[in-house]
Amino acid sequence: MPRPLVGPLLGGIAALHVAAVAVFYDGGAGEILRAGVIDGAPDAPEEPDAAFWYLCAGLLLAALGALVWRAERAQARAVPAWLGWSLIGVGLAGALVKPASPFLVFVLVGVLALRRRPARAARPGTPPVAGR
Repeated sequence: MPRPLVGPLLGGIAALHVAAVAVFYDGGAGEILRAGVIDGAPDAPEEPDAAFWYLCAGLLLAALGALVWRAERAQARAVPAWLGWSLIGVGLAGALVKPASPFLVFVLVGVLALRRRPARAARPGTPPVAGR
């Protein structure tokens, strides 16, 4: 099995996500801190609110990336196909809703996850398929 790839890629996306809070939402993140963090995001979807959700998504991606990376190393095999399909689905849905965004990166990582999976072995007693 090749070296882990999907987990580190998810970790990289997470790091960029969290770093983007400081770059794009520095005012919003500062407002949350100044409000005392607890209940610091306003009810209206403004910059502090966006900063909060962007940061949360980045931290969850970091956890998912670490989990997948560990599984790739420990089990020396590809991640389950459902993870690849889930990443593709989220990426396509996000790109449809917000085309000018990096959601298509999730599609790329999902495709890489699926491509790293070994071909399914034929069940015993089934004839081989031509071209395999």
